[in-house]
Amino acid sequence: MQAAVSLPEQPQGRRVERLALISPGFWKVAPLIVRVLDLVPSLARVLLGIKALPLVQNAYSENCDNAFAHEGTRYFYPERYAAAKADIKRMFELHPQVVDAIAGLTLGVLRSDVIAGVMPTFQSLIASRDAARTEVGLFWGSHDIVVEFAHAREVLSWPGGASVTLVELTGMGHEAPQEDPAGVAAEILKWAGLPSNRL
Repeated sequence: MQAAVSLPEQPQGRRVERLALISPGFWKVAPLIVRVLDLVPSLARVLLGIKALPLVQNAYSENCDNAFAHEGTRYFYPERYAAAKADIKRMFELHPQVVDAIAGLTLGVLRSDVIAGVMPTFQSLIASRDAARTEVGLFWGSHDIVVEFAHAREVLSWPGGASVTLVELTGMGHEAPQEDPAGVAAEILKWAGLPSNRL
């Protein structure tokens, strides 16, 4: 989004012609521990530095539980959900250093106040009336509870929102690209006007 707003015009138009966004994370619904750490980043860095506290691992695993489309304890893509959980467990066992990377990303990029600060960039992109404006496609799982689907309607109500294409990924969650990668890719290709044989 920053590039689409900031890059200079090219002779053939803006460099970023189309931008496909899958459930953009501005309205993230985070596990309780993440919300607490968001409020006090300095405390978060101390706590996350205590190796005996598996805060990152637990929050990451809980986020996976929420991110896959489900109703109660019934997951719509049970095999892919189970595979993701196993991958997470294996990742932390084989690469414990990834905890620091996830903590840095969470506190430096995806922290609630940081995301809120970038929101105007998203709104300015949607509101742009330039001749070479970037086309925006929103691809959003109807069962996304990490970034709730209701926010897709909010984007459409913004100034310029009428030009945004919303594609509802029926029955998918925040992990739609893992749940049905071919289906998500096909929807993006269709929106971009590209043949599906590009998959």
